[in-house]
Amino acid sequence: MKFEVKYNRYWLEIIRIYDEIAPYFLGDIAELNFPIDESKAKRIFDLIYPDENILLNFVDQNKITDSKCKALMELIPLDEKRWDQAAEFLKEFAPKLEKRLNEISPGLSEHILTFFGLTTPANVKVMLGFSDESDFIRGSQISDFPLIGLQTARQKDVDSHVRVVVHEILHYMIKSSNLREKFKRFKNPRMSEEALLQFFASRGVLTEKLNLGIKFDVESIKYSRCNEEIQYFKPFMHEYLSRPINKTVIKFLEDKKVL
Repeated sequence: MKFEVKYNRYWLEIIRIYDEIAPYFLGDIAELNFPIDESKAKRIFDLIYPDENILLNFVDQNKITDSKCKALMELIPLDEKRWDQAAEFLKEFAPKLEKRLNEISPGLSEHILTFFGLTTPANVKVMLGFSDESDFIRGSQISDFPLIGLQTARQKDVDSHVRVVVHEILHYMIKSSNLREKFKRFKNPRMSEEALLQFFASRGVLTEKLNLGIKFDVESIKYSRCNEEIQYFKPFMHEYLSRPINKTVIKFLEDKKVL
């Protein structure tokens, strides 16, 4: 699995807005905490969701010809000062992140095969954003392709960003292998998937095995958006991770009648 890390101006602005407004329109947060008119935000959301494949067009901003993409671009404000700041930071940061991701890639592929029984894709693109919050990293798995959006945080080190990418790769693997169907038995399938993957990354067992600066402990796993689901999975993950791994986590949870 080879990683390529890229960024450009239109991606930077579009993904920043989409990452902020999507949780509101998907019902994950109660308020739209973003300085944009709600009706305009809704138009942006509707152009992207549920077919996030439109965002693939913005991986290379010089190849945008689709009318839907042009309509989206017209809704996105471009901030010259913000782009100058972002470009200065990302020019130095992008190659560092790409190098580190490719260093851990063989081990990551091996562990995903062990824990999930899945073979990783040959190539993964990571498109960088630039967050106004200098200490908060946000990742998103985008489209039906191995494409990860990553909002960078200037006060966080490279391995902190790598941990988030690993988490998003797991979402891609679940989605692309149709394992997402397994979570439909839960009241909130999206948050149940999110909860299970928290035990693997970004502060889970995979990030410890990959030497990404995390000492993993099942009891330490928390995430406000899905703490109820995390508590549900916790005893099963205690059992699964306390023994030699001889089956995938999906098979283990199926045997336990959880999935």
